[in-house]
Order: sequence, then C-alpha cells, then structure tokens
Amino acid sequence: MLSSYYHPNKNNITNPAMIYSFSRYLFVSLSLFIMLSLTMPVMVYAEEDNQSDAIIQPLPLRLDPQWWDQFSNTKPSDLKARIEKIKLALNLINNPEEATRLVSQIIDLFEQYATKRNTPLSIKDSVKNEERRVYYLDDIFSLIQQQKSTRSDLQLLKANLETLSNEIKTASDELNKIKLSYIKRKELDTDKLILGLKWMKARLNLALLGLSKKTLLSQETLLKKTNEALHEEKIAALDLLQITQKQIKDAKLRENLLDSKIKKITKDLQRIKSEERAITPINNESTAKKRILSLNVLETTAQLKQAKIEHLSYRLIKNINLLQFDPSEAIRKIIREHLHQGLSLIKETKKWLKKTGNRIEKEENAIRSLQALENNSAEKKHTQQRLTALKKIYKQAIELESKQEKLTLLTTILDDQLGKTAQGAAILVEKADKTLRTSWENIKKWMDSSLFTINGTPVTPLGILHFLAIVFIGWLVSRLISHTIHKVNSRTHGGMQESSVKTLSNITGFILMGIALLIAFSSLGIDVTKLALVASALSIGIGFGLQNIINNFVSGIILIFERSMKVGDYIMLADGTRGEVREINIRSTVINTNDNIDIIVPNSEFVNNSVTNWTMNERFLRIKIPFGVAYGSDKDLVRRIVIEAALSLPYTLNLTEKQYPQVRLENFGESSLDFKLVVWIKAEWANRPGRVKAAYNWEIETTLANHNIEIPFPQREVRILSPQTEDLEENL
Repeated sequence: MLSSYYHPNKNNITNPAMIYSFSRYLFVSLSLFIMLSLTMPVMVYAEEDNQSDAIIQPLPLRLDPQWWDQFSNTKPSDLKARIEKIKLALNLINNPEEATRLVSQIIDLFEQYATKRNTPLSIKDSVKNEERRVYYLDDIFSLIQQQKSTRSDLQLLKANLETLSNEIKTASDELNKIKLSYIKRKELDTDKLILGLKWMKARLNLALLGLSKKTLLSQETLLKKTNEALHEEKIAALDLLQITQKQIKDAKLRENLLDSKIKKITKDLQRIKSEERAITPINNESTAKKRILSLNVLETTAQLKQAKIEHLSYRLIKNINLLQFDPSEAIRKIIREHLHQGLSLIKETKKWLKKTGNRIEKEENAIRSLQALENNSAEKKHTQQRLTALKKIYKQAIELESKQEKLTLLTTILDDQLGKTAQGAAILVEKADKTLRTSWENIKKWMDSSLFTINGTPVTPLGILHFLAIVFIGWLVSRLISHTIHKVNSRTHGGMQESSVKTLSNITGFILMGIALLIAFSSLGIDVTKLALVASALSIGIGFGLQNIINNFVSGIILIFERSMKVGDYIMLADGTRGEVREINIRSTVINTNDNIDIIVPNSEFVNNSVTNWTMNERFLRIKIPFGVAYGSDKDLVRRIVIEAALSLPYTLNLTEKQYPQVRLENFGESSLDFKLVVWIKAEWANRPGRVKAAYNWEIETTLANHNIEIPFPQREVRILSPQTEDLEENL
C-alpha cells in the first residue's frame, strides 16, 4: 500500500502533494502505534486481574452476587485449587475477633464441601438373589422380614428428607436476608466485612444441606429399587413354594401340643381375671395389686393369642400340603373355612395390638408421673413391678405381631393355592370370594386414609360418613318429633294454631340439629369445647340484650304446654280488652275483638297478669240481664212472660234443668221492682256477649209492652219558688 505513494524507481519523490500525503499517513500510523504501546500493559494487567478474580475468591468486602458459581460449577478436579486460594485470602483477615471466628468456620465448611463433592453417591442397582427353583417357608419369611426392614428404612428416610427440606427452606430465607443487607450497605467497613463472611457461611451451609439432600434422594431411590426387587422375588417365591415332609410332621406334632397349651393358658387367664375382679381398691396396696393383675391379664391374653395364631398357622401349613394332593370340593370347603378363620384372627389381632399399644403408652405416662411422687419403698416396689409387667407385655406384643405376619403370609399362600387348584364352577366361587375380600379390604383401606386435616386432625372418608350419618339421624329424629307434634295437636280438641305448631316444631328441629352437629364434629375428632365456650358467652350477651324477647319466648312456650289458654277461647285482659284468641305464637298472641280488630299482645302479659278466660273448659256461657217493672205489677206474670221471651230467642240453651232460664227478684228499687234474667247461651254465641244482651233486652221490653206492664222511670217533683214566696217562707 505504501508503494503506491513512494517507490525509488519512480520519479514522483519531488511531487509536493505526494510528500504531504505520505507524511500524514506516517503521522497517523506512528500515533496509533504509540497509543497501542501505552494501553497494552494496562489491558494485559486488567486481563490478568480478571483472571486472578476468576481463580481466587474475592474478599468479603468485594463479594459479587454470583460469587458462588465459581465453586458450584467448578469441576471436582479444580475445586480443591480454588478452595486453597480462597483460604489463603481469608487467612489474611485477623481482625476483629468475630471475623476471625467466622473465617475459621468458613474454612471448615469449605473442607466439608470439598469432601462431600468428591464423595461419589451410593447409587447402584439393587442386587437380586440368584434365580432359584425351590423356595421354602423360611425363605419366604426371610424375604418378608427384609422387605419390612426396607420399608421401615424408607419411612425413616422420608421423614429425614422432610426435615431436611424444612432446614433448606429456613437456610435459604436466612441467606436471602443476609445478602440483601450486604448489598444495601455501601460503606466498606467492619460491619460489611462481617456481613460478607456471614454470607459466605450461610451459602456454604445451604450448599452442604443440598448435598445431604442429594445423598438422601439417592438412598431413597436405592431403597425403592430394593423394595421392588424383594416384592417381585416374593411373588415368584410363592409360585415355587414347597413344603417338606419334615414340616408337615412338625406341624402335626405342634398342633397337638398347642391344643393343650391353649387350654392351660385359657384357665390361667380366667383365674387371673377372677383374682382381679375379687379385689376392691380401698387403699394404695389393693389398688397397686389390682393394676398389676390387670397388666398380667394383658400379658396372658397376648400369650393366648400367640398360641391360637401358631395353632392355626400349623393347620394352614397342613392345608397347603393337603390341597396339592386332594383338591376336591369337600376338602376345599374345609380349607376355605380355615382360611376365613385365619383372616378373622388376623383382623382381631391387629385391633388388639392397637388397643394394647395405647394402653401401654398410657401406663408408661402414668408410671412416669408416679415416679416423681414416690415417697416410700412400697410405692417404688409397686412401680417397678408395673414396669416389669409392661416390658413383658411389650415383648409379647412384638412376638405376637411377628406370628401374625407369618399367619398373614400363610393365608395369602393358601388363598393363592385355592385359586390355582380350582376347577369348573369352583373357579367362579374362588374368584368371587377373593374379589369380595379384596374389594372390601381396599374399601376399608381407602376409608381409613386421610383426605385433609383440620387443626392437625386428619379427616378420613369413614369419618365423613360418620358425620353425615349422625347429621342424617338428627334430621330424621327432628322430622319424627315434628310429625308427632302435628299429629298430637290435630287429635287434641282446641289445639294450637297451625303457625304455633310449625314454630314449635322448627325450634325443636333446630335444637336437635344443633346437638347432632356437635356430636358429628366430635366424631371427626374436632374439639368443640371452644365452640361451646363461644356459644355460652353469646347466650349470656343475648340474654341481657334481648331480655324482653326471651321473656316473651319462654312465656309462649309456657302457654303452649300449659294450655291455660288456647285458640278459640274468649278472654278478657286486666285492662278490659276482650276478644277471641286467634293465634298463640312463640313471642306474642293475636286477639280478635268483637269489633274485628286484631290486637297483638306479648305473651308475658298472660303469664304475669290476671286473664279472664270465659271459655277455658266449656264454651257455654251464663249471662245476667237486669230489668225493672213498676210497683204493683204481677210478679208471676212477669216471670212467665220473660222466660217465654228468653226461650223464644235462638241464643238460649235449655238442655238441662240447670240451664233453664230464671227470673230473680233482685232488689226493691226507688221506683221499680228490680228483676234479673239469668240465662245460659249456646257455645257459638259465647264470644258475642254484647249482641246477645242487646237481643234479650229488646225481647224483654217488647214482651212487657205487649202485656201492658210498665217499665217505670225515676220521678222527681220540681218546685219553682218566686221571691215573695221565699219571704213568706222565711216569716213562717
């Protein structure tokens, strides 16, 4: 390129324009060269510094948010070198004392991290046993024990994983808090140095927890594979099972021996129970002895159950061998009965073990409480005896559980053999029997599984069914009671109003449903005592705030049950209000007056004040109609015509002699003879006394007028005096 401007063989060197261009090009080139020469060392130094930062962990004062990536993403072969460099940088920090202590902890954590990172995970395929052509009962029992141990380890591992996950979450939250505080702090001081060291420590702790979780997950995978392999081997072993003649002979011999053993243990158990019942706890000595005998009952019961399980187990072993040689229907029927006996005994044993486990736990808690209060040697001796008895029971329970597992295995084998040896119609019978039992077991397992929890209490489908059943029973009882109330009211003369009956039945239903709900929630295991306390507090507040309403409510219930006043009665209140009772409600009563006005009266008025009930027992009402005639009138005539007039009216009741109308001479008035007509009126007119009285008065006046009998009126003599008359009277 330069040759285009200058070449020695060309005659252009003296050209000024070419000389100027060449000079300018040379100046620019020299300037670029000088600049590159000056900046190259700086760039190389920066590159070396970045490389140094990438290899050596920055000091706590210059931590980058991604500083941990150079450790987590580093190959195991390079990890040790990086850790050594960061250790050298950290060892330079020797002040303050807290920082020195944190540095020492961080270095230890780095070493632990490197060790765990370089330790290979224990992940390998589960080793299967060599294929075998024959399995014996002991081999299958051994497989079951191995599988049980594996499952136990797996459950423990899952619990540890759950705990570790919670620790990781807590450590992560703590790390985020420290990181945020570090980033917010701008001053490069001791506090930031401490925060940086805490950040490094928290990050290392989180990393170690993560490695531990990874190790546990690998162990979990290995245990699951082992459990699956053992399960597959157990299934294969059931098909290859053989029972030796020695086992058959041993089973026959032991079965006979166990018969006598069961009888002996049964007698011992009855004797111990009799001794326990004979003791009446009247002092500490008798109480302690009764408790020890009670524990002896548990121990002997466990021995009896063990003997029964062993006896049935040996019988099932013989049945398995017998089924291989004689699969006839008669033999199958007997074997099926033994199978169902075994299943029932297994179920009973599981329940007993669960109940006994709870009993042992309660006894241990009680003994711990007593040990803190022991005052003398006798009490210590009794406590020690109880502890010894508990240990024996616990040992017997473990042995019983082991024997129960063997019996479970034998029932499984026998059930499988019954299915394989079935022929013709027996195949359908065996499949149906097995399907029903399997389905029932699956249903029970599902019913006992937890769906969700309420305040730590697991709620199962069975618990929900109990809840719904209790609520349904409460609803059904409330409906029956409501129906009974309506039926009794319809058969009772002058019963309550329909609205009152409905209100009473609703209140009864609410109360019963409330009780049913409380019982239902208790069946789920939910504590309802707090709800009861809240309800009590609310009831007190309601009692004070709604005192009048509660008073009328209770008064209404009293009126309904006391029946001193019922619908249709004609009553008169203390203030003179009269009318027919139309409705008796829970809070108030409706009275319809003769003016067809409905008056709503609070029920407390009928309980606290006097009430005149004109038709409480009988609706026949007697009224009295006063009238007067002039002196000199024929009294007999007056009585006869007035009685005839009364009998002519449709209101008059004349069924008995007692109810016959009467005319009585009551008084000698100033200007008349005062009589009174006493007459009974019919029931349908009892609530219209004003109308009836007016009708009788009308008829009496008409009758007296027709017979020319005078109805007198008061006569007064009025004298008008003039002034002269007054003076004359004064002179006289």
